[in-house]
Amino acid sequence: METRTLELITAMGLLTYLVRLVPFLVIRKTRLPKLVEHWITYVGDGILVSLLLPYILLNGKGFDISMGNVKVFSGIVCIIIAVMTKSLIFTIIAGIVCIIVLSSIVV
Repeated sequence: METRTLELITAMGLLTYLVRLVPFLVIRKTRLPKLVEHWITYVGDGILVSLLLPYILLNGKGFDISMGNVKVFSGIVCIIIAVMTKSLIFTIIAGIVCIIVLSSIVV
């Protein structure tokens, strides 16, 4: 590997680290208002939904909310399992099993 390439990779790694470290150092002793703290707790859920929803509702041609879309039904099953058990592992297992079973039934 060329020296220049190694230098660029190292510089990009340091820059990435600094971008994450500096805000933490600046606000670690700052107390955010309760409303902001409460709002931040939903950021992870929002990101997860924004990643999963297009996968579930879109196919190659556009929106597919039909009964033939096994991903929609599996998503509903996952929501029900998650609410009932509050267990991530059971929800994931139920989703995988549901996708496998429905994919073999609906062709």
